[in-house]
Amino acid sequence: AASNSSVSFGAKPFGIGTRPPQYRPIIDRTRCAIVFGVSLGVASHPLDAIVGGWEIAGIYRYESGQYLRFNSMVAPSESPKLIGEVGAGKYWFDTSAFRTLPAFTRRANPWQYSDLKGPNYKNVDLALSKRIPIRGNVTLNPRLEAYNLLNGMNWAVPSTTITESNFGQVVRQADAYFGRQLQYTLRVIF
Repeated sequence: AASNSSVSFGAKPFGIGTRPPQYRPIIDRTRCAIVFGVSLGVASHPLDAIVGGWEIAGIYRYESGQYLRFNSMVAPSESPKLIGEVGAGKYWFDTSAFRTLPAFTRRANPWQYSDLKGPNYKNVDLALSKRIPIRGNVTLNPRLEAYNLLNGMNWAVPSTTITESNFGQVVRQADAYFGRQLQYTLRVIF
């Protein structure tokens, strides 16, 4: 027999498995990591010195974009149309229905719209290393790491302050985000 259970947040009931908009996660995230090693299994085999001992490790990261938060202004009751363009003079969402709030007027617009988010974030990092036995317990370990391997661009959220000249535009890259970076190391393990 099916039950009609519900859970309450305040005075409004919501079915199990659903949440009111203000309790939904801000960002949907996915991360995937993989490590793969190659070895022939016979350390004395001459081919194992070339093919064996390699290790490749990678991380893929995806974030669906943050909900856009709006401060005090006259805003539309329905979600503005998503345009999705980036760069100066191009708009992420339709700004035509927004206006500045008259003086001494209380804020009545929504903080966010359920279907209006900023740009997605995607990144791939990769590391390649090899263990080279030198003698006894001594091992040489060269390693190459690539951050932002695909050299993709991740954009910041658009401006949501109506008094700014770039309101509704995405004009800068995400914070703490850089182009492709390579790092190499050589370790001696003993």
